[in-house]
This record gives sequence, structure tokens and C-alpha cells, in this order.
Amino acid sequence: MGKRIEYIDAAKGLAMILVVIGHCHWKGHLAGSLIYSFHMPLFFIISGFFLKQLTLRKSVVRCAVNYLRPYLITCCILLAISLVATSIKGADFLEDLWKCVKTAFYGGKCPGCKGHFIGPMWFLLGLFWAVITYSFLRNRMREPYRAVCVWVLLFAAILSYKVWQLPLCLQSGMAAVVYIWIGDLIRTHDLLRKFGELKPVYKVCFLLFWLLSAHFFGAMDLAKCNYGYGLRIPASVIATLLFIDALRMAHVKGGWLGRQTLYLLCGHQVGYFLICQFHLGLRDLPYLPVLNFLIEFGAFMSTTLLAAFVMWKLSLFEKRR
Repeated sequence: MGKRIEYIDAAKGLAMILVVIGHCHWKGHLAGSLIYSFHMPLFFIISGFFLKQLTLRKSVVRCAVNYLRPYLITCCILLAISLVATSIKGADFLEDLWKCVKTAFYGGKCPGCKGHFIGPMWFLLGLFWAVITYSFLRNRMREPYRAVCVWVLLFAAILSYKVWQLPLCLQSGMAAVVYIWIGDLIRTHDLLRKFGELKPVYKVCFLLFWLLSAHFFGAMDLAKCNYGYGLRIPASVIATLLFIDALRMAHVKGGWLGRQTLYLLCGHQVGYFLICQFHLGLRDLPYLPVLNFLIEFGAFMSTTLLAAFVMWKLSLFEKRR
């Protein structure tokens, strides 16, 4: 196993904290736009950065084990929570079961289904499709033909999502191929090092570009293929490079949070779903906005860490011999 890059682990760990903050009601409009302008693209870009050269068959098997299996396991946990909550509330058991199964099949919101059953879990389905699609393209064609296919997939996914949402986050994965490709380009051309060697004045200009883009273009929603027809992509890539470069210069280490982001992602949805299902009333608190945010973030973060730690200790996602 190769040596881990600590500042990359730190970027993943802090991005997961941003995922939790992004689900807090009182985070503020500008803060939400900044977070949603790059935090999920960062995960796709890093996945492309570390993507191995594999045959399509091996890529499918590897992605199924790494992404689909954790998705299914976590969905089973969420389903159990939902059915317990349904029984306590005296609601229709079979109707709730059907809605949960349908939502899991779609990988997100579907007609007639409300609630937050999947949440950020869509990322695992999207990453599955994005990685195997790009692996196919990388094995079959060279640049610039590969780049043309990547952008065609992006706009086809954006346009088709507006007409008809396909199941299993297929369109979200097709669109996200662009970030896997960008991550691969960053590694191939050593762009992390070259970006770090830029003069501070250029980095400040990039920072201003990102801030202005987040302010005027708003947040991205990769699950719904909301890329602003591709206009938000340059800002998200710049924000990712700035974020990683800042952590590299500060010599920040990722620790357990950076190494276990898969458990954190699934653990966050389990904790978030528990709070939503049992109506703990976090969004009805009569306090000041800042205090409200601190209470909600504390609740979400503590349940995320607890659920992730339990799942990690049980080795739910580890390969069995």
C-alpha cells in the first residue's frame, strides 16, 4: 500500500465536516453557496486523482465492492430506522416500506416520496457510474477525444435530467465523469504542485474568482445535475485546488477523519435520518441564529461521529475473506 498523502486526507476529512454544516438550517445563504460550490466536486476530483488503471471488468467489480456494497448496507440500516419510526407513529408500514425501497432504487428523491432517506448517500451511486464510465473512456480513447466524450456526457445528463430522472443516480454519475477526468488530469500533469508554486497574487485572484462565482451563480447540486450548464465547474475546481493547497502549506494531517470518510458519509446519513425521523425539534429552537447553528451542528456532528465509529468498529464495509 502506498504512503498516504496527509493533506489530501485532511481535505477529505474537512470536506465531510462541510457536508454536515451544509445540512444545518442556520448556516446562512452565503456560507451555503460557498460550501455547495465545491465540497462534493472535491470528493469526485480526489477519486479521479487516485484512480487506478484497470480493465473495465476489474473496475466494475472494484466499484461494486467499494461503493455499492456500503450503499446497500447503509440503506438497510436506514430502512430499519424508518420502519421502527413508522411503527411508533402508527403509520402505514407497507406504504413506508415501499417508499423507502423506491427512494433507495432512485438514489434520491422520487415521485411520491418525501423525507431524507438517502441524503448524501447518492454520492456512492454517482461515484460508481462515474468511475466505471471514465475507466471505459480511458481504456478506449486518448485525448482530446476523451475530453469531448466527457463534456458530451455532462450536457446530456444535465438536459435529460430536466425531462426524466433515471434510477440509481445514473445521470448524476454521468455528469460527474467530468470531475473524475479533471482529477486524472491534475495527477497526470502534476497540477497540485504547479498550483502550489504560483505567486500569492495569482492565488488571491483565483480566490476572488471563486468567491464571486459562489455569490452570483449560487450553490451547485450535483445530485440533481445542477451545474449551471457547466459554468460553475471552473470555480469548483479552483476552490478545490485552493482548499488542498492551503492544507498542504499548513501541514494539516487528516487523521482518522480523513481516512474514514466513507464511514463518515454513511454515518452522517444514519445520524441525520435518526434526528429527522424522531423529530427532535432542532429546527424549532427559539434561540439566536448563531446559537441555533451551534446546537444543530453539535447534534448532527455528534451523531455522525457516533454512527461512523460504530460502523467502523463493526467493520461493516470491509472485505470479508
